[in-house]
Amino acid sequence: MIDFYDPKTLRGVIQKVEPVRTFFKSRFFSETVTFPTETVSFEFYANKRRLAPYSNPRLSSNLLNRDGYEVKTYRTPLVNPSRVITNDTLAQKLLGESPYNSGVTPEERAAKIAANDLNELLDSIARRIEFMCARVKQDGKINITAPGLNDVLDYGFSNIETTQAADKWNASYDILAKLREKASL
Repeated sequence: MIDFYDPKTLRGVIQKVEPVRTFFKSRFFSETVTFPTETVSFEFYANKRRLAPYSNPRLSSNLLNRDGYEVKTYRTPLVNPSRVITNDTLAQKLLGESPYNSGVTPEERAAKIAANDLNELLDSIARRIEFMCARVKQDGKINITAPGLNDVLDYGFSNIETTQAADKWNASYDILAKLREKASL
């Protein structure tokens, strides 16, 4: 049972707020482009990296075929998290606020809650973008799922290779040989 007559001291408030880390976005997708339309089109050009053929100086040159490109159009989904501020939310004390007659008005409390919510929602969007960047680098595609939405945005990478975890941690796995093999392709 709580003794309301026992004096209390709030030594301090410890709030752990982890900064949003955007390794993949800042390293590999640093150029952010926004567009005002509901759909966006991508043009894909896959260079085949051909070697120039030898030719006889007395004969005509050898022709190299041109590589075509592909256009994909995608209707973008929304990323719009939200939070609701209710009367019950405003009736509760804030973190670190005195439980007795703190002097904070409901309007001030609503402004602090809205500011905190906005920061948390923007951080969640930044984490979603970072997750999408990581999926593109690892898998070459992004799975977009939500109620009524099940899309795969596939960039068509043909150089994605997966290695079993058991292979990577095996003592006989030669990472340098694997890297040399991939670099020579």
